Amino acid sequence: MFRKLVIICILVLLFAASMFGGCSSKSPEARDGDIEVGQKVEAATGSVGPGGATITVDQPGSPIDGMEMTVPANAYTNTRQCKISYAPVTEHTFGPDFNPVSPLISVENGGGYADDIITLQIPVQIPDGHFAMAFYYDDEKGRLEGIPAVAETGSSITIATRHFSDIVVSSIPVSALGVDAEVDTGFEPGVDDWQFTNYGSYIARGGHCAGQSITALWYYTRMKGEGEPSLYGRYNEGTRDFWYDDAAGYRFASIIQKDVDWDAWITRYNKLAPKVQADNFISWRQFVYAMKLTGEPQFVYIQNTGGAGAHAMIVYGASGGALQIADPNYPGQNDREIWFDSGEFEPYNSGANAQAILDGKGIAFDLVLYFGSSSLIDYGQVESRWGEFENKTIGNDKFPAYTMQTRNKEGDIIELEDGFKTKNKAIGLGLDSTNTDLAYYVYKDGAAQTPGNDGTFTLSPGNNELGIYVVGNDGAGNWEYVDFKYFNVISEQPTTPPATAGDKLVITSFDGPSVLTFDAGFSVVGLYTFSVTVEGGTPPYYYIWKGARAPQVLVEGAEYSSITISPQDMRQPGAISDGFFLWVTVRDSKNQHATWGMGSTEFLYGLKFTGKFEIIDGVTTLTDNTWEIVKEP
Repeated sequence: MFRKLVIICILVLLFAASMFGGCSSKSPEARDGDIEVGQKVEAATGSVGPGGATITVDQPGSPIDGMEMTVPANAYTNTRQCKISYAPVTEHTFGPDFNPVSPLISVENGGGYADDIITLQIPVQIPDGHFAMAFYYDDEKGRLEGIPAVAETGSSITIATRHFSDIVVSSIPVSALGVDAEVDTGFEPGVDDWQFTNYGSYIARGGHCAGQSITALWYYTRMKGEGEPSLYGRYNEGTRDFWYDDAAGYRFASIIQKDVDWDAWITRYNKLAPKVQADNFISWRQFVYAMKLTGEPQFVYIQNTGGAGAHAMIVYGASGGALQIADPNYPGQNDREIWFDSGEFEPYNSGANAQAILDGKGIAFDLVLYFGSSSLIDYGQVESRWGEFENKTIGNDKFPAYTMQTRNKEGDIIELEDGFKTKNKAIGLGLDSTNTDLAYYVYKDGAAQTPGNDGTFTLSPGNNELGIYVVGNDGAGNWEYVDFKYFNVISEQPTTPPATAGDKLVITSFDGPSVLTFDAGFSVVGLYTFSVTVEGGTPPYYYIWKGARAPQVLVEGAEYSSITISPQDMRQPGAISDGFFLWVTVRDSKNQHATWGMGSTEFLYGLKFTGKFEIIDGVTTLTDNTWEIVKEP
């Protein structure tokens, strides 16, 4: 019934078998400084209405004579008064890489973000052999922030933005921005990105790559920069390798994707493409110069020029002729790179979201655009949502509302609340939602639970932490992420000692392969046999095998003490990253189940990749095909 919800991206994620290994946490490397200026001079004024306008500085002898601000129609819904002024830069403390070639320019237009991209053509004299780039200057924080350019000549630079503050153009020798440039902003995947993978959600069905990248960037520069702990794993709400339960963070990423209206803005962002397509050096140099001067990671937009799709990520460094990437489809991986060679970016392979990659719909993105940080993305929307994230109400205004229900001892339907107590050995659950088609999974001790014939879920004596994973139907038969909540349900049934061997149904062995095989494309292939041996209880035994998308049943019946399957039937969302997993449940003719631990009826056999892929002569090569066998119990 449910669409694929597969977490393990074996084609590429296996390259990061140590993704949860010990990474040292660096502090943000943001460079602070001050700019001293002379007397401010008013250069031009004008009004801009919904029809758009162009305001030109006509001031012979002025260093910004001929500057032109172009505001497209519908950028603003009301009429605004604009004033352009400038002040000469007299000195600064941003170091040798900052060489102002313009005065400090101020554009006052009432503040806020425009609904379309505004261009500003700034006259400058760029020294021979230099590259020029515009930066916002925040006088209060002493920070610079890069602004994307859409054109550059020897006498002007044209930038793209949606908001204004103080702006200055700086130049640097082109030789300092070559493919041999080494830049480290301090950002580290596995330390500073989110711990969950981009699979999209009910409100971000194509993925929330932009929301996941924007929130990680914002947290790194705003929160960690002010002394808060690193982001990765900080807001892990349950089991580390089980992403469903990281609901606040996951919904936060989707909400920001929705708030910034990423899908609608893609067509506008394409205005940045023509110049870059003709000269990829402009993107490379903007990334390197911005990171070198500001010390902060940058937002990158990539696109397939054939129309296959677009994607958003973080650039956090440059090394060896490549931009170092934090990709929301591959969280925690520090080996993702976009290579730049002979003036061209090599296509970067990823996808609109991780599920698309698993479904064989990966994309080679051949266009790389510099986005900077806040010039085109309204980071104020992240700040305005932060309080909702912290109190875990994030998304309540956009995701479908629902209530989990159960019955009290009188048999009345009531809302399920954390800490619910019952004297029963099982609990019936229901989901009430008035505005959409929702469904749910139940998890306990990290394993999906299968209801009994009466629709109830078995409880162990004492506390039972039940995880409720809620999904919503998008109208096309796809079930998308909505929420995950834990409920502690206390069963006050009397405890009984475990049954002795002989009358208890026992699985005495669970056998399977010790290694899986890759093909030339690094897909895990082949057929593998798994088997269980059972003793006790009352034969005949009935076997239920579950795999890829629990609680999906692969096969069941009395004849299935063993099963031969493809690894693709084993990939399990959220169990353990980078692994393949299979479950079996066994009951006898009296409906007694083989159990372990606190009453779990599911036995697990898994294989977790612990080998290594290496780049040898530019070719990805499997150098160590070893696997760890994981069993429960």
